[in-house]
Amino acid sequence: MKFEDAVKMKFRCFKCKNTEAEVRKLATTGTGLTKIFDIQSNEFYAVICKNCGYTEFYEKSIIDGKKSVIGDVVDVLFG
Repeated sequence: MKFEDAVKMKFRCFKCKNTEAEVRKLATTGTGLTKIFDIQSNEFYAVICKNCGYTEFYEKSIIDGKKSVIGDVVDVLFG
């Protein structure tokens, strides 16, 4: 089951108890050279309550069960 589908089935907002949410994917830079060269090595799922806007972030590689090797190598080498 995809993460988005699981959220739609089981979501309940921590703040307002609403049951409708939107899932968005986002990527951010790391630190050091990844930031300078705008290499977006960190990926997340944002789960946003459609009623109050409360947002939770989940690391995409953990949810998807895989690790981003290129981003990790760049971050380790250039910190």
